[in-house]
Amino acid sequence: MNAQVVALVNQKGGVGKSTTCVNLGVGLAQAGKKVLLVDCDPQASMTISLGHSQPDTLPVTLSDVMGKVLNDQPIAPGEGILHHAEGVDLMPSDIQLSGMEVSLVNAMSRETILRQYLDTVRKQYTHILLDCQPSLGMLTVNALAAANRLIVPVQAEYEYTICKVKLTNFDLSHLPVYVLDEDGMHLYATYMATLGNRPDLFPTSEYPNASQREDYLDYDVPPEALKDEVFAAMLKEAEKYLGFPYVWGGTNPSTSFDCSGYVSWVINHSGWNYGRLGVIGLENVCTPVSRANAKPGDLVFFIGTYDAPYPDRPSHVGIYVGNGMMIHCGSPISYANINTPYWQNHFYSFGRLREP
Repeated sequence: MNAQVVALVNQKGGVGKSTTCVNLGVGLAQAGKKVLLVDCDPQASMTISLGHSQPDTLPVTLSDVMGKVLNDQPIAPGEGILHHAEGVDLMPSDIQLSGMEVSLVNAMSRETILRQYLDTVRKQYTHILLDCQPSLGMLTVNALAAANRLIVPVQAEYEYTICKVKLTNFDLSHLPVYVLDEDGMHLYATYMATLGNRPDLFPTSEYPNASQREDYLDYDVPPEALKDEVFAAMLKEAEKYLGFPYVWGGTNPSTSFDCSGYVSWVINHSGWNYGRLGVIGLENVCTPVSRANAKPGDLVFFIGTYDAPYPDRPSHVGIYVGNGMMIHCGSPISYANINTPYWQNHFYSFGRLREP
């Protein structure tokens, strides 16, 4: 064998010389080549990366064998070469290599000292990779004189954007909620209410007529609770829609509502301006309150009411009216007792909106 000697050189640091040298060497070794990695940098980055965390304690390094070449001393076969589990050999470096650079200044044929050392091991390898220091000093000149191939790693300048995409699989009946604006949903609700004058094409309707009220549980909120003007405004708006059917994705009286669409509509027409929020969004704009401190006008959240995408977060929301009662968009919009076994099994928390 007569090794190809490849120097990895760049006077700029941090461009990946050591990383490239190690990965290229290991890749060649996995391809069946005999590889020697030579750390020509006094910082010993490659030596450290290959598991020798304290290179200054190694008995023989590159500075030692180059010193023997300078002094015409014999070098034992394989002297100082370390064997790595990845299948490559390493001639390590340490801080003493900085002193060797000073010694080379006054040496005869100073640019050939490294090449003379490599000539003693060249026939044992197919590839010798030289990891150079980030400068154009005598050590780098030695590596260039010894090499017959050159790699210059550079850092590519680029900009990048991390895009996080969540795919949600809904059936076709839910599509209008996502692609239509409020006016479009109003027209769509009218279309579905009349079934486009073709009931034969619509044996069932996913979006029932929002004006077709259903039977609901009514409840008389105690008058003392209505002394809170904010709560009174919420309740006045909320009771307008008692009996409206549950419509998944519904956001307004024209389409009817789902639970979060209903609560969003009520609070946005009672002094707040949060826009259309989902259940988790409504929870995020609330301050948690204990069950003991809950008062009329607080929101009440429930978990696990259906197979939601975030099983550890709330999936249903209503407006608490006191005395263990809430008004919410069930099926239909109605009052409900939250102390029943079903609601207690799914209870999550109370939350209080900030003052509007």
